[in-house]
Amino acid sequence: MQISRRNLLRASAAGAVAFIATRSGALASEGKNDQLTIGVGIDFPKTMDAARTSGILQSGLGETLLRYDADMQVVPWLAKSYEQINATTWRVKLRENAVFWDGTPVTPRDIENSFRRIWEAVPGHKLLLSDKTVFEAEDDKTLVLKLVESQSDLPHMLASQEFKIHKAAGNRESIMTGPYKPETFVADERLVMVANPLHWGGKPAFSRIELRPIVDANARLLGLQSAELDVVNGMPPEMLGTLSGNLVGASKPSTRIHYLVVNQRNPIFGDKAVRKATSMAIDRQHLLDVALAGQGEALKGMFPSTIGVEVVEGFGTDKKEAARILDEAGWKVGPDGVRAKNGVPLAFTIFSYASRAEMTPISVAVSIQLNALGYKTTVQEVRDIREPMKGQWDVCIISTNAMGAGPQRTFLNSLVKGAPEGFGGYENQELDSTVRALRGETDPAKAAGLFRRAQEIVLNDVANIYLLTPSQTVMWSKQKVSEVVVHPASSYFIRPDLILSAD
Repeated sequence: MQISRRNLLRASAAGAVAFIATRSGALASEGKNDQLTIGVGIDFPKTMDAARTSGILQSGLGETLLRYDADMQVVPWLAKSYEQINATTWRVKLRENAVFWDGTPVTPRDIENSFRRIWEAVPGHKLLLSDKTVFEAEDDKTLVLKLVESQSDLPHMLASQEFKIHKAAGNRESIMTGPYKPETFVADERLVMVANPLHWGGKPAFSRIELRPIVDANARLLGLQSAELDVVNGMPPEMLGTLSGNLVGASKPSTRIHYLVVNQRNPIFGDKAVRKATSMAIDRQHLLDVALAGQGEALKGMFPSTIGVEVVEGFGTDKKEAARILDEAGWKVGPDGVRAKNGVPLAFTIFSYASRAEMTPISVAVSIQLNALGYKTTVQEVRDIREPMKGQWDVCIISTNAMGAGPQRTFLNSLVKGAPEGFGGYENQELDSTVRALRGETDPAKAAGLFRRAQEIVLNDVANIYLLTPSQTVMWSKQKVSEVVVHPASSYFIRPDLILSAD
């Protein structure tokens, strides 16, 4: 059964964050004033504790040692340079004028303390970089990292959004280094930031930025149309067609992936045949068309084409083969049209969440496709997708940045043993050893072979069901902003490295 985009998309479809940058290639004010109000759909910080919350980089508050440029190459950020000395030793030179908001210089000791606070707060991040790493200061601005074992992907780890450089400020707050610092923060309501005059890149031209979390995309659009908001992100691409006059927008393919995580601890999805058939029953191109207005990419494997790596293709869509697999595995269609095995119906709930506008439309489209094959599925939208995972659940749709710390992050974050987002309980010893070998391999050809093998293992096991890569869509009023250039990575929104311009 097919469903039209008109019927499926009542409120909104899709979108993600985009970069706000500078006149040299991004965002600039037309001189009306030097203050902005921005409506965000997601990535609003939950706290001001850099060790425990996301949304810090996106908001222009924090920085990592390295970052990704527009071509998704790792480049210096808070660090001035970095080099590999030998297989397990790296040298990082900090910017001479890098200081915290309170004016104290950023030192090698501060870098070590940042990492150790993050490891303590989220032990799973030790998979990205071992907490046994030795930090040594050659001088006040030079740090030497001595690793436990060879780790060729270290630059990606230092660019990871998890490892924000900060100092503890008490009451689970942090002092950071970004071009903006908080003036007022009310969780789930607003964040008012003022320019940091001490930033190493110079004082930002916009003196004040207010971020407002607004879950509903229609509400964000109305805020833009009424001039309550100057910029909105996470917008459905189809809304671009509603803009006129001074309201404009831009969209670009992202490095983010949307996928279904299935609870393999439960009998239904503990059956690999069900996982494989479910993946093959889903027409991803149709999902893209109805839920994302065709903007983005229907995934053929684990990764989008935007991250510049060889992508191993999965099983593809084959509804007849999916039905055959289910029949052979004993999941037979009953008189009520629902498949069952040993009295257990092939019935489950797909949990979705509203803060990414496209997630529920995608989930509804998936549910319709599966039900046509004899499944009995429903969709339930929740505010926080992690809440249902605390109890009994079967399927959740989630999203992650495939390049948050290099392509290896997808394995480290959700697939290897002990992964912080290994929600479905998947484990495979061969995958663990392959990823371990990949991280230490310095020969490009051998590393490429290991990367292929890691993908093959995950896809063959149907560890998760990978669906789509969305576009990143941002809209703005030209009365305040002349141009926004969208960056492929979603880890940054207000770009600290490219200073906002108000002239």
